[in-house]
Amino acid sequence: MMAQMLTEVYLAMGFKARFVTCLPRYLIGDCHVITTVYSRTLNKWIWVDPTYDAYITDENGTMLSISEVRSRLRNDQELYLNDYANWNHQSKQTKEYYLYYYMAKNLYYLECMEESR
Repeated sequence: MMAQMLTEVYLAMGFKARFVTCLPRYLIGDCHVITTVYSRTLNKWIWVDPTYDAYITDENGTMLSISEVRSRLRNDQELYLNDYANWNHQSKQTKEYYLYYYMAKNLYYLECMEESR
């Protein structure tokens, strides 16, 4: 629900945004929902995860999109998780767990609404 609420906040502020359900290859009753918001400055959609207070960057500190994160995971390229990423403000997250275990398995299928407004 947090990703849906964050998406609504971005939309109310005039940003293009949508929530994306990230699913594993085998539907095992697990998924994760994140927000993607369009950055006019970067000219792309960027990954924002309100549940983990997380975003992903490259080696230059540039925020990445879902497709860029997937591509970098496949190609074994470096990814960076923001320092204060945590689960529901209760548990600090490591890049290894959040990206290489939890999100890597949940980036097989992606679902989102055709329109978000």
